[in-house]
Amino acid sequence: MWKIICVDVNDYCDLCGCCIDYCPEGAIEYSEPFYVNQNICTLCGNCSDACPIGVLNVHTVWIDDNEYQEDEE
Repeated sequence: MWKIICVDVNDYCDLCGCCIDYCPEGAIEYSEPFYVNQNICTLCGNCSDACPIGVLNVHTVWIDDNEYQEDEE
């Protein structure tokens, strides 16, 4: 099994920027939609807690070894 941690922003984001202000690592970039740099993100959850409309979701995804595929170059 592979464990992948994800930070998702859904389509209802209103671009208020609260998540950017509360991210201690500066991992969220302002764009439409917001971009979360997974290489910088520490998964603290501050962005999710700060979001006034609850569109940010920090979660774990488990993938079976048979389902895992690396991106082809």
